[in-house]
Amino acid sequence: MEKWQRLMKTGNEHYQMKQWEEAIYHYNQSITLLEDQEFLTGKDSLQSIQAWVCGYHNLAKTYEQQGLIQRCRDMLIIPFMKLNNISNQPYASPEMQLTIHRSLKVTLLPLLTFANNYPNESQFIDQLLKDINNPQSIH
Repeated sequence: MEKWQRLMKTGNEHYQMKQWEEAIYHYNQSITLLEDQEFLTGKDSLQSIQAWVCGYHNLAKTYEQQGLIQRCRDMLIIPFMKLNNISNQPYASPEMQLTIHRSLKVTLLPLLTFANNYPNESQFIDQLLKDINNPQSIH
């Protein structure tokens, strides 16, 4: 088992025990480790990207459990925005483009579910999606 996997598993164990701060710490450590390993360019990039997205989604659920809805929203937006930005870069190979687009799909459903569950936040998500579809409107 790789170190990021152990960190994610430990985070999950703390989450199950409602030890929120410990869970957050371990999820963040796993995310950082994946990013430090240049997860976008490795031979197991799909698995690494999906694990990285999962780390952010785990953070989102942890913040949601604490009633920190805006932090939850932010943790859902970060992987979506980063993957979307990478997908528009000319250096991304066709294989990487496919990996990124598959991973983007995984990030979109939780964002839409979040917007449905928290109508006060849906305007923010709607604007984000409009900005993605119309890059000239991003300031």
